[in-house]
Amino acid sequence: MAVAKTPIDTVALTKLTYGATPADKANFKKLGFAAWLNDQLNPDKGDNAFVTKALKTFGSLNLSAYEVHNTFPFSIKNYIVADETIFATLLRRYWSDRQVFEMLVEFFHDYNPSPRGVDDSNMSHYDKSVIRAHALGYYPDLVLSSSRSPAMLTFLNGNQNEKDHPNENYGRELLELFTVSTAYPYTQDDVVTAARVLTGITWWGDQPNLQVQVNRHYNGPVALLGWSDPNPGGNWQTILNTAESMIRYLALLPATAQAFSLRMARRFVSDTPPQTLIDAMAATYTKTKGHIPSVFKTMALSKEFAASFRAKTKRPSEFVGSVIRGLDLKMAQTIYPGNPTDDDYFYGNPIRELHQWALQQGHSPFGWPFPNGYPDTAAPWTTMAAQITRWNMSHQRAYGWASSSLTAPNYKKLLPSSAKTPEQVIDAAATLFLGAKFPTDERTAALKIMSQVGDWERKAEVAVGLVLSKPEWNLR
Repeated sequence: MAVAKTPIDTVALTKLTYGATPADKANFKKLGFAAWLNDQLNPDKGDNAFVTKALKTFGSLNLSAYEVHNTFPFSIKNYIVADETIFATLLRRYWSDRQVFEMLVEFFHDYNPSPRGVDDSNMSHYDKSVIRAHALGYYPDLVLSSSRSPAMLTFLNGNQNEKDHPNENYGRELLELFTVSTAYPYTQDDVVTAARVLTGITWWGDQPNLQVQVNRHYNGPVALLGWSDPNPGGNWQTILNTAESMIRYLALLPATAQAFSLRMARRFVSDTPPQTLIDAMAATYTKTKGHIPSVFKTMALSKEFAASFRAKTKRPSEFVGSVIRGLDLKMAQTIYPGNPTDDDYFYGNPIRELHQWALQQGHSPFGWPFPNGYPDTAAPWTTMAAQITRWNMSHQRAYGWASSSLTAPNYKKLLPSSAKTPEQVIDAAATLFLGAKFPTDERTAALKIMSQVGDWERKAEVAVGLVLSKPEWNLR
């Protein structure tokens, strides 16, 4: 018996968004996959009025790194900058219309991370000027921008990298994680060379611009992985040109095209993506010189992607998003700017509850302390404790139980008007969230549980709670 092919709208909206709202489904149906994807990857696409207005309440988001250091209260309470960046990130993930963009932003924060707790004052700058500015552009530009950001220079010790004592931290991760990966046989000498090329380049964030300390730069011929340069030093522009030449060369090597494609396919397709898909994506990467949307389209429009439904486990951020967006929940309170005169700057901010959920599940934005980013395969996220947390969260939202931040679900809008009997309600709920009705035995068990509650609304709550407890709801 042939297995029914999953409709592409179900595959795409499950795997390329944090969850599909009724509006998402209608828009996808109207545009079709290719046009929907083009719209989502349009760098000029604006956001909805709610997100646009809410983002204005976070005062550090549109400040430069230098301005943050000179603007109260961020100048003396840099943890506020980190919290605002995290809150804004959660807001965008769960209510932005730019869902593919937000998923790419998270992907690149894992790929080229600068985590919280290292340089909190520069978190909003890194998010805005490095990741968001380049997520729909070219990967070599993103790596170059990251290498010169105050956040990354602090995180991987670029600010302590000088000719007499080269600090290898960034040079090593540039090769191991950000470009060719360990699949390419680079050597310790290559790591040292990369570090030497970058000596003397600093930016602490309390200065308006990147600085180059010429007397701290290593001068003399350098070579690695087929690239070479006389590296004469002498002035800041020559030093920056040499560093840029090396980074762009590394970022465009065939090994980087493969490594990049593997990471993207592993993120959006499956834990073990087919080599045929990786090769096709790598070919696009090389042809377009690392154009991110082009590689993403090669992946998303492939037959391998179309056949990958439920091949990935939702990470906690995605699980929460799929519940919020699937239930079409809204913010229940107005988001107000923080008050510097309060002991608690974010007192009453409804997004704090969302952040607490993320912390409880070990998946707060920018919370992974290592340069390899949060795990992107199933095993770390599939413990029994994690599953119980998911069940509790989804049931609370399905039942509309006390939440200071979110509205209760409106099942009269979510479920079709034809769903009047318990049988019709459970069928409609299963189809809405899982794309198919329950098997007969599960449907019978669900109806028995639903019979223990009274009115239609309670039966709808029970039905949806049961649907969101299914193992399939953990998958995308």
